[in-house]
Amino acid sequence: MLRHDNRVKRIIVSLLPSTSRLHKKKERFATFQRDFVDFSELPRIIHDASRLIGVRGFSDFANAPTFAVDVLRLELVGNIALYLILVDLPGLISVSEDKEDVLLV
Repeated sequence: MLRHDNRVKRIIVSLLPSTSRLHKKKERFATFQRDFVDFSELPRIIHDASRLIGVRGFSDFANAPTFAVDVLRLELVGNIALYLILVDLPGLISVSEDKEDVLLV
């Protein structure tokens, strides 16, 4: 999410749980919010989020699913002029051996 604001500069990461998550897990997700300034912090934050969601990330959880129905929300607020480019990677999921991942995607 990109938001233009000349007065403030913030980068915020949060988790939006799937409606299928149990209430207790939704509460834990609600407490996950990280504000940061330097993008070099983003890999660590994504790693922390992956652990909380329970998906495979970096080298953790080798047998965990690759995808989740939860949303990792990244919000950039400030005097920014970024381009948003979406790239479709055909075949990325078709090579997955995990049938649950294929169905989820």
